[in-house]
Amino acid sequence: MAWQLNRGSEGTMIEEIHPKGKDFTLKEMQERVGGYVERVSSAEGRTFASQTVNTMWVNEEGLLKQLAVNPIATDIAGQVIHGTAVIIMDKDAYKEWMVPYAEEEEEE
Repeated sequence: MAWQLNRGSEGTMIEEIHPKGKDFTLKEMQERVGGYVERVSSAEGRTFASQTVNTMWVNEEGLLKQLAVNPIATDIAGQVIHGTAVIIMDKDAYKEWMVPYAEEEEEE
């Protein structure tokens, strides 16, 4: 299961989303966040909609592009999030392209 948190002029809209195939592709995730994706590891293990967050993906350039602050995503992540956020609840939704992002952050 996954949720998309869109920040708009009327607040944050929450939408349950599903991959087109079995898993989300990189292109699909980029379309959802509106640009390059960045994993927000501080959101992992937190709770949203009474479920544990597996990971959160956001627009890597959200601050640079001056996208609006997303208060719900900010609350979940514990850091300021600008623009759309995608929250993945189910580890099975992970796709191979996501793995290098996870390993890269663990090394730092």
